Order: sequence, then C-alpha cells, then structure tokens
Amino acid sequence: MESSFLGLLKKIVFADWLGYYVDQIFRQGNFDSPWAFLLAINAFSFQIYLDFSAYSDIAIGLGKILGVDIRENFKWPYLAQNIAAFWRRWHISLRDYLYKPLGGSWFGKWKTIRNIFVVMLLGSLWHGATSTFFVWGLWNACILALYVAAKPMPESGVFQMIPQKFWQVGGVFATYSLGLGGRVFFRSASLDQALQGFSTLNTDWTNFDLGTDQETAFRTLCVFGIAVFAHVARGLGWVRPPQNPIAPIAVAGFIAAAILLIALFHAPTGMRFYYFQF
Repeated sequence: MESSFLGLLKKIVFADWLGYYVDQIFRQGNFDSPWAFLLAINAFSFQIYLDFSAYSDIAIGLGKILGVDIRENFKWPYLAQNIAAFWRRWHISLRDYLYKPLGGSWFGKWKTIRNIFVVMLLGSLWHGATSTFFVWGLWNACILALYVAAKPMPESGVFQMIPQKFWQVGGVFATYSLGLGGRVFFRSASLDQALQGFSTLNTDWTNFDLGTDQETAFRTLCVFGIAVFAHVARGLGWVRPPQNPIAPIAVAGFIAAAILLIALFHAPTGMRFYYFQF
C-alpha cells in the first residue's frame, strides 16, 4: 500500500508542479531567456519520469493489495551511463514486449540497429502521428544506432589513462543531455517551437529570467532540486528502503506523512497523468 501513497506523492506534489511550470513556459509560444527554456525542458524530463513512475508505483501498490505481483517499470534511468542502459531502465515493459520479440540484440549488430529503428518508429507513432514525435523517435533511434555501431570502445592506449569515475560521470551527463535534446521535440507543439528553443540557447545568458513570477520560479527550482537529489540518492543507494517487513505503525506514519505533504504542497492545479493523452 505504501507504494501507492509514494506514487501519489510523486504525482501530486512533484510531477504536477513541474508540469504546471512547463505548461506556462511552452504555452507562451516563445522563450523569454535561455534560463527559462533550460529549466523548462529539465523540469519536463523529471515531470514525465515522476508522472509515469508514479502511475507504476500506484499500480504496484494496488496489485499487492489484490495479491498480484507487478514488476518495477523504471530503475533510475537518469543515472544510466549510456543510451542503451537508459532504455533498459526506462519503461522496461516496452523492451520486454516489443524489442525482445523482434529479436533484440541477439542476431548481430545490423539486425539490432534495424530493430532499434522499428521500435522507435512504432513508439513515435504510438505517441502521435506528428512531425515532433517522429523527430523524437528518429533522434533516439540514431543515437542508439550510433552507440551500437561504435561498440566496443577502445580498451587500450589513451583510453586506459582516463579514470573510471570520469567515464561513469561523463557517461551519465552525456546520456542525460542527449536524451534532453530529444525531449525538446517531444514536448514542443511544433518543430518551429523546438528549433526556437534550441536557438534561445544562443542568446543573452545574462538575462536571468525564468519566464514566470518569482514565487512559481522559486518553488519550481526547489521541487526540481529535491527531485534530482532524491533520484541520485536512491539510484546510488545512499538511501535504501527497509529490507525486512515494515512494522504497521511505520507504514501508518509514512502514509500520514505522505497525505500531509500532499495537502500542504500540492500543485496549484490538478493534472491528469501525462501518458493518458496517448
């Protein structure tokens, strides 16, 4: 049951508030400053992750009540060190029910690349038959194909001189950044808006305008910061859930705390689950 309340907390307090800010920025049709665009697209990345994973958490919790075991659908995807690992951590059921039946990566490099393009094309069509979703699917397919074609990376010479931690941190940053570029197309209403967003990054960075009132911008920064910290802390194992069965009083305390946080810090407007529109 606690999984369901955790899902509600992630949805109502975090995902909905980030979505409230993102909608304000993208509804304007243009971007006031690179800072507004950068915060909006990062907030959107965590909005869809928290929204979709919250939906999964609620389903897992309700399943346990009914005696049904539902597997996890997300495994800290924004800590993936390469693009292939990201898609193994994000929407895991898609990989199991679509990519693997096509043959996955079992029959050689070129058939793997073929399967990648098929899955991403079907994914873009499922989200909607629009140019923005098509470019999003093509973006991800090309990045994945390049990664598969480039493997294995050199294991000798200068590459051995670079510390392993550098590869790990650099891989996480590069993977997240590449995915972030694709999500610009995913969220934009048109290709023109997406390209305008990218062009905003080449404007005046001294204009620290987040595109909305100070209270909304400040709360968005706080919610986003907490979401990033929680993702990193849980993904790296800094905070671990109890291994033994949780005492009923602890479960009751967690549920009460979740309800209190939802009541005090919920988003100004309720939003349906993002993926309900697809």
